[in-house]
Amino acid sequence: MWKRITGWLAFTKTEQGVLLFLVGAFVLGSGLQLFHSDGNDTSWVQPASTDSTFSERSAAGAGNDLTYPVNVNSASKVELVALPGIGEVIAERIIMTREEKGPFGSLEDLLGVKGITKKKFEQLKPFITIH
Repeated sequence: MWKRITGWLAFTKTEQGVLLFLVGAFVLGSGLQLFHSDGNDTSWVQPASTDSTFSERSAAGAGNDLTYPVNVNSASKVELVALPGIGEVIAERIIMTREEKGPFGSLEDLLGVKGITKKKFEQLKPFITIH
C-alpha cells in the first residue's frame, strides 16, 4: 500500500524516506503525548504544602477564590468541580454519597465514590480535608 501511495504521488526514494520519517515522528509524538497525559490537565493548580498552612488560590475558570484544602463534607458542587480530576458527574456523586450515608469519616472513604480511583484520590489528597 505504501508503494502504491508513494508511486501515485511520484516521490523519489529519498522523498519517500523523509515522508515516512515525518509520519513516524508524528505518530510517535502523538502516542507519547497521550501516554503521558491522563486527560486531566492540572498544570494550573499548585498543591498546597503538606503542613497546616494553606493559601488561597484562584480556581481557573471557576470565577471565584477557593481556600485549600476543600472540605468534602460541606463543599458545593462548584467547589468540588474546581478540584483536579473532578468533573460535574463525580462532584454530584460525592454530594449524593454524603447525603445518603452521612459525612465522610476519613478521606479514604472517597474511594467508595464511583469514579474516584486510587490514582485520582492521590491527586486530590493535597487539596481536600474533612471536618
